[in-house]
Amino acid sequence: MSRLVQHGRHLFCPNGSHPAMYDDQKTCFAGLVEFIQDVNEKRF
Repeated sequence: MSRLVQHGRHLFCPNGSHPAMYDDQKTCFAGLVEFIQDVNEKRF
């Protein structure tokens, strides 16, 4: 799916299941912070 969206991304959360934001918080939120920083800095 991420390849079909312009500037799409995929974040793999190895310890997450459907609600990865709960199951693999460290990976999920680190990826979210990186995404937000990239958008703010126009690095996408």
